[in-house]
Amino acid sequence: MDNFIDDGDDAHRTVSKTKNLKTPGKTISDRQAKKEWDAKKTALAESFIKLLDEELNNGGVAKYYENRGGIKLIWNPKLRKTAGKAKLVKGTIELSEKVITDERE
Repeated sequence: MDNFIDDGDDAHRTVSKTKNLKTPGKTISDRQAKKEWDAKKTALAESFIKLLDEELNNGGVAKYYENRGGIKLIWNPKLRKTAGKAKLVKGTIELSEKVITDERE
């Protein structure tokens, strides 16, 4: 700092300021569309699980968990390396949110 010379010309030190570009918030229609998609996604996954149970186990899994409130489906955003996992003791199936990302898939 001892060698600093102030020549009064601060032009080279100014930093151009850009406008704070905010991403627009989600609109009500966006939120509604997400809720509708989440409901469709859950219905699709539940119907697939039911179909697998009926075809492979003659509905045995659903009958087993019937007294425990049925099989519970949980969407887990933390699952990154696997599509899902089943917890037999709890009667839950956790699926990655990336499993179904579009209605066409």
